[in-house]
Amino acid sequence: MRIASVTWKGFLGLADGSLDLARDGALPADLVVVTGPPGSGKTRLLDVIIAGKERVAPYGPGPRLDDVIGKDGTSAKITIEWWLSEDERKVVGAPRPLLGTEAIYTRTGPAELAPDPAIGVILERYDHEPQHGKVDYIPADRGLPPHVTSVRDPVYEQRRVRLSRGPDKYAGIVKLAEQTMLRRTDDAKIAELKELFAKLCPHLRLRGVSAAGDIEFGREGGPPRPVSKLSMSEKQAFMIAATMVLVGVHHSVVLYDSPELYLSGAEARRQFEVLRAFAPTNQWIVATSSEDIVAMAAHRNLVRLGAPS
Repeated sequence: MRIASVTWKGFLGLADGSLDLARDGALPADLVVVTGPPGSGKTRLLDVIIAGKERVAPYGPGPRLDDVIGKDGTSAKITIEWWLSEDERKVVGAPRPLLGTEAIYTRTGPAELAPDPAIGVILERYDHEPQHGKVDYIPADRGLPPHVTSVRDPVYEQRRVRLSRGPDKYAGIVKLAEQTMLRRTDDAKIAELKELFAKLCPHLRLRGVSAAGDIEFGREGGPPRPVSKLSMSEKQAFMIAATMVLVGVHHSVVLYDSPELYLSGAEARRQFEVLRAFAPTNQWIVATSSEDIVAMAAHRNLVRLGAPS
């Protein structure tokens, strides 16, 4: 699954506009970078995609009207053209790769929402199988909260937060990783998680779960440390690695806000290259102020926003 184009009108904080991510009908770009000064709308462009998807085929609670429509506005419309892989087209019997959705938010009455049934099936489908594409969001306010939550139904619980933000978004991912390692329900995923984390944080290793139930990390020959004692950048690496592996984020559209958070520009680029190599079938739509990340995108796939008016 990829996005070929996005068009929006009446969206709060953005002038009406559009993005073409598949020039001349080609396969949509696997990396699109949105950059610009603070307040220029980088995150809002990611919000447009989330609002467009969640209105017609939601994973969880949809955006509030006041977060989509301006104070003086009455409606907003988001049109997205989705590109389906050959396997996805076979699942739903779609004769062509491009299918569109139109999301309408209005204050004045009900909006008719009737996407093509084929794209509706693909966008609503959610599980943790890596062959099934998803839409995922790594927000700029990410972090591991000091508390963890119990995990009864990991697929249901992760689905609801997939396109959310806020301090509690990743509260369940530590518990999910802990249960996976403690119960040894999938040794292959455990090994994959350890390997990806080691590539993101070469100075640390994910060791396992202690007798007290804490996930432990450590340097070569050093004492173990629980996840709560990691630095912010180390916590972030574990959080993203656990999400990529345990949620199965492949063949997906990943909205990535501020890869440079807690990192230098060069290290942000190195870690992002690790993630792209781990999941080469993903389409990454990145909002960033880092010129190191900007330099990764081809000119035609770079969106530079101007200063806010």
